[in-house]
Amino acid sequence: MTTVSRARAQRVERTRKTAPPNRSVSVPSNKRGAKRAADHSGDKPVELTVHHRRRISTRAAVISSAMAFFVILLLAVSVQSLRAQTDRQLDNVNSQIRKEAERNLELRAKLAGKESPATIMDQARALGMIDPGPVVPLASPERGGNSEAPGSP
Repeated sequence: MTTVSRARAQRVERTRKTAPPNRSVSVPSNKRGAKRAADHSGDKPVELTVHHRRRISTRAAVISSAMAFFVILLLAVSVQSLRAQTDRQLDNVNSQIRKEAERNLELRAKLAGKESPATIMDQARALGMIDPGPVVPLASPERGGNSEAPGSP
C-alpha cells in the first residue's frame, strides 16, 4: 500500500469511528484513490477498494513509439519536399531576373544610340529640317550693350 493509500485509509477509519451508526459515511475520493463500498446497514465495516495506477504496457509503448517515429519521418520528408520545390522556384525567379537584367542593358544601349546627337541630326535631315548653323549669343542689357561673345577677349 502506498503512502497516499495509507493516509486515505486512516482518514476513512477516523470518519467511520466518529459517524453515528446506521448512517452512511461519505468519503471524498478521486479517480485513483480509495472508494467506499455502498453500505446502508451500518453493521458492516467500511470496505476500501484501492485502484492502482494504470501503466502502459510494453506493446502499447512500442506501437505508439513506432507510430510517432513514422509520423515524424513523414513530416521530415514533406518538409524536404517543400524545401526542394521552393529552391526550384527560387532558381526560376533568379534566372528570370538575369534575363531581364541582360534585356535592360540591351535596351539602355539601344536608347543611348538613339539619343545621340548624330542620330538626332540624321533623322532631322531625313525629315527635311535644315541645319541651324552657328549660334551667336545676344548681348544682355546688363553688360552695357557690347556685342562681344561671353568668354571671348
